Amino acid sequence: MRAWADKLKSIGKQLAEQLRKTRLRRLLMLPVLAALLAPASAFLWFAFSGQISQAKPPLKLPEEEAGLILRVGGDILLAGAMETYIANKGPDFPFRRVSDLFSAADFSYAGLKAPLADTGSPLPGKPLTLRAAPETVEALALSGLSLMALASGHIMDFDEPALDQTISLLDGAGLGYMGAGEDAEAAAKPYTVSRQGLRVALLDFCESADVFYSYQYPRTLAAGENKAGVAALREEDVLKAIASALLGHDLVVLNLHWGEEYYANISPGHRELAHRFIDGGADVIVGHHSRGLQGVEIYNNGLIVYSLGDLVCGESVSGQSKETTILELELTALGIKSARLYPVLLSAEGRPEPATGRPAADIMARIRALSAGFNAGLTADGDTLKISR
Repeated sequence: MRAWADKLKSIGKQLAEQLRKTRLRRLLMLPVLAALLAPASAFLWFAFSGQISQAKPPLKLPEEEAGLILRVGGDILLAGAMETYIANKGPDFPFRRVSDLFSAADFSYAGLKAPLADTGSPLPGKPLTLRAAPETVEALALSGLSLMALASGHIMDFDEPALDQTISLLDGAGLGYMGAGEDAEAAAKPYTVSRQGLRVALLDFCESADVFYSYQYPRTLAAGENKAGVAALREEDVLKAIASALLGHDLVVLNLHWGEEYYANISPGHRELAHRFIDGGADVIVGHHSRGLQGVEIYNNGLIVYSLGDLVCGESVSGQSKETTILELELTALGIKSARLYPVLLSAEGRPEPATGRPAADIMARIRALSAGFNAGLTADGDTLKISR
């Protein structure tokens, strides 16, 4: 009898440790744990109840959990032709067809590709520098979005003065921001979204942050100890930021500006890195920058959307770069309750319009093809693509 109890105790400790590592996101593990421990619950309680209580407060059933609806869009570029459209057709023009989708969520965000500024100087040697007029912030104020992810390869195109002005304009419009700031600590700081006790950390990092373009002015995009800039996508730093965010949040959503432009396939290096971030505690990874769609993966009960595509584009768009998506997540303290993608097409002017019928079906079919072998269940639900394990 004692040997049997010891064996149960050992199994229980192993399961508890696994639950602690994954922060109890696996609701399906609870019946297994209960079945194993019930015969000797009194004996085993003192052995490992402390580990569970330190990992997460008592669990509730999914239907009792307060859900938070989060919607996420890809890159927004208001410079170039879009700046002219805004001036001629009104500040609501870029988001006229999708603002209701964003405003209907509890919280929503997208990536801001370039600064909104009329100050600063172009980074020497950078082959392409982008900047939109300060007045275009009115378009963002009418977008239905709540926050801008600033960790991009162009947000520092006109150096620190333009970044400072952008942040000031966002503040004035009542919009939050993440992924950039006055120093490295501020840039990597999580943005907290909360609802009825649920706390979700949003983090934002840029892969190209450590690049510089001129030896005469070797200024990278990355924020430093006493230098403004973006949060650099360095594996060790991202893992530290995830671990730190988990101390005060239930879930972590990691936004990554990464990948090659116009490249639909995911490199083995990016996939391995995404897996390490999920293993490190991230619940969701959302990518953008590739100027098009990439696959969706379920890994270790975490969700990886490798690229959403562009949301608003001030440059010419054609072919598959017209296809984009908006991600919807329903989050609870137990993890991801549901997830789906809304197919979207960019018009000739580069503005997003929800896709329906055959165009929506074509986008969903393309995402399924790009996600082959990625362990994600992808099924059409009307004109949306439902994601499941």
